[in-house]
Amino acid sequence: MRSGEVFRHTALAINIFQSCLKNNTVRSCSYDPNLPPTRTVRLRLGLYEVYLRDWLSIFPRDQILVHRLEDHSKDLHTTMTRVFKFLDLGPITNQSDKDAIFMSNAKRSQKKRYDSIGQMLPKTRRMLNKFYRPYNQRLAELLNDTDYLWLEKSSV
Repeated sequence: MRSGEVFRHTALAINIFQSCLKNNTVRSCSYDPNLPPTRTVRLRLGLYEVYLRDWLSIFPRDQILVHRLEDHSKDLHTTMTRVFKFLDLGPITNQSDKDAIFMSNAKRSQKKRYDSIGQMLPKTRRMLNKFYRPYNQRLAELLNDTDYLWLEKSSV
């Protein structure tokens, strides 16, 4: 799919979601299985604040670990160490376990797929930033962490 098509599908997904919001809550629209599918744009998956609030209504905050995928991708060792500490698993001593856990797996990367699509159009990024801004603001407040505002240029 080309960047122009992605823009059109993104605009459609946002319009469908905003139409739902006219008569429903954000939570209702986020989970609504009857909203028309928008092929390649999985807009509702990025509404982390909505889903996290549901989890926090069941589990205490200290039982939920949240970290950003881009942080994991940039520093696999730090994020996996944090996961192991959170789960109280102790240090990894076996070298083959260390290799399996802490080494990046290029086979899982979608870089080739993204390279074939091309860069996101600036207008698509602006549209997504505008859509997600209020949800990301609430998420950052909920987590007391401004990293979840995704303000840097490379993220959405």
